[in-house]
Amino acid sequence: GGYVHVNSDCQTSGLDDVCANGAGSSALSISGTLRTPYAYISGACTYNGSGPSGLQCSTSVSPCLDEGALPLGDPLAGMPEPQLDNFPDGICPDGTQSTPASTNGCELKKNPTVCPDPGTGIGVCHLTPGVYYGGWDVKSNVKVQLDPGMYILAGGGIKLSGASSIEAVTDATGSIEARITIFSTDGPGCPAIPSQCQSGITFTANQAFKAKATNTVSCQAILAAGGPNTCPWRGILVWQDGTASNPTAVIKLGGQASTIMAGTIYAPLAEVDINGGTSTTGCSGTSTASCLSIQIISYRWQIDGGAIVDMPYDPSELFQVANRGLVH
Repeated sequence: GGYVHVNSDCQTSGLDDVCANGAGSSALSISGTLRTPYAYISGACTYNGSGPSGLQCSTSVSPCLDEGALPLGDPLAGMPEPQLDNFPDGICPDGTQSTPASTNGCELKKNPTVCPDPGTGIGVCHLTPGVYYGGWDVKSNVKVQLDPGMYILAGGGIKLSGASSIEAVTDATGSIEARITIFSTDGPGCPAIPSQCQSGITFTANQAFKAKATNTVSCQAILAAGGPNTCPWRGILVWQDGTASNPTAVIKLGGQASTIMAGTIYAPLAEVDINGGTSTTGCSGTSTASCLSIQIISYRWQIDGGAIVDMPYDPSELFQVANRGLVH
């Protein structure tokens, strides 16, 4: 059920609704195999390689390609943004409160009292929802665990290095999922406070990456507990604000072991890079998996990895937009 729509009109010659073998730039360039029920492309589709690669139809409709399709407008352009004042200030793992006057973001590093190591060689840091002015700097050998709710990065974005990971889970074993939404924008101090200016989001990790978007059950539970209303953005996993100071900052998501995500990634002016890892077996996998029930609305997207990346159609996990080829 995962449709593809590409507005780019790159390489408009020979629009014969056939994804041909060829090099050079094109609106949709495939290296390997892309299986979809239908791909709508304003420009041309090409693939590089030999054998049964390129665009393959996942239904009985063949061909499943429309080159020269009409472009679609941004379906989320009118969506209201979360207002920072409606959400609590974030709390860094060391207990420091993140405020509009903060000149640095949270530094998350292995520490016996703040982010203790349970004996695995990895420090575990715990974060609660709120506004984090200056973002997160995740040091090497750290696992960040997130409670359910809205995380607003008011500048700084997310940086990871080394053998670190981020998991939206509610217990130390990682067996209970936490539903989250991440909104990356500017803090009120930008540009006078550089750390409060919008930056990229890097979720790549040597270990597993797990995150699912806020849904109706989780947002209503937060409301019932007296928390802020996140229901207008249920279904959104990551949002790179297209009206802030650095809207082209890249979003990089993935894990070298398992990558399990659900939700909409909205980056109207940025590139979204999804890495499915090097040893995965898709949604039917056992020990490892790349199972991405996601919808990407972005300026450009790239999906790669050394094995299968499955993107099953599950509209209950995604932000609802009523346009052809998008979730409705």
